[in-house]
Amino acid sequence: MKIKKETNTLKNLYDRKKNIFTLISFIMSIIIIYGHSYVLYFGANTLKIDIFSYLLKYPIGEIVVDIFLIYSGFNIISSLLRSDSYIKFFLKRILKIIPELLISLLVAAFIITPIVLKIPFLTYLKTPSYYFKYIFDNIILIKPTIYSISNVFNNLPYPNVLNGSIWTIKHIFACYLIIAFLKKIKFLDKRKNILILTIIFLITNIFINTGILNSYLNIISTKLSFIGILGEFTWFIRLLYFFLTGVCLNLYQDKIKVNIYIIISILLMLTLARFSNLTSYSLLLFLPYLSIILGSIKLNLKQIDISYTIYVFGFLIQQFIMFLFPKINFFLFNILAIFITILISYINYLLIDKSIIKLRKKLNL
Repeated sequence: MKIKKETNTLKNLYDRKKNIFTLISFIMSIIIIYGHSYVLYFGANTLKIDIFSYLLKYPIGEIVVDIFLIYSGFNIISSLLRSDSYIKFFLKRILKIIPELLISLLVAAFIITPIVLKIPFLTYLKTPSYYFKYIFDNIILIKPTIYSISNVFNNLPYPNVLNGSIWTIKHIFACYLIIAFLKKIKFLDKRKNILILTIIFLITNIFINTGILNSYLNIISTKLSFIGILGEFTWFIRLLYFFLTGVCLNLYQDKIKVNIYIIISILLMLTLARFSNLTSYSLLLFLPYLSIILGSIKLNLKQIDISYTIYVFGFLIQQFIMFLFPKINFFLFNILAIFITILISYINYLLIDKSIIKLRKKLNL
């Protein structure tokens, strides 16, 4: 990446209309399908891991989700500060995440489940006990994630899970609520406040990685498991931290130095961490900076944002392929899953997303 001398801060480098956040998110969503393929094909107890997780000595799926949260925080804070209404802000966010989630739930509940269970559709439809809890609990983003309907896929290598990706969406929405609340109480009026909060969450995550806080956090998760994000409290703290790093990097664009020496130094430290079993700590420190700098590269390319749809549908499609073709070749399994997911996501973009984009413009969102 060639950076001119005058381009020495993130503010000079980043262009809201010319960046590759969307392209990177697309690539990451494909990588996460590949990452999931090992447990979905070989089973949860497999010792086989994907090439990215092997090279990094850290699960690539977790890194991808972290990057999604970093980009989300970076973009959301701009949207929030530009918004003249909290109602408009949340309506825009709901129109962004709910339609694809709802469609994936409906496809799982009303197309895939009746096929797998071999139940006549009308009979199935007249029995809400099959599908109501799965759809309702997952769409309201408050309750714990429901992963299956009546033991669907119970004979697969990764059994009784329709869609293992949707658990993160309630955490993302919780991040939206928190950042909006922080603006409401004027916590964001001074950017140093968000920096201090981010550092607090960094330290907390370091303690979590060492295992010091785990017993206390497990108590919270057990006692408050009926609230979705609190039942996964350790994960919530991690995801909120990465979301806050994105917010922080956006607010401090004028202070974030960008040069090739910093980037090389970070890559060297990540490499050393990989061989010192310190990858989890190095990612907490360096992944946000690298993700935003890489995403800020200017590229004159028309980018269609279907990464979220790919993420929401990928796992479900992979499981259905395993159900239909239990003896499929592993390589073909990946190719087929990626192709079908991209195709469905693009069709969704043409039929659903474009209409939502027009609606958002009409509503001035």
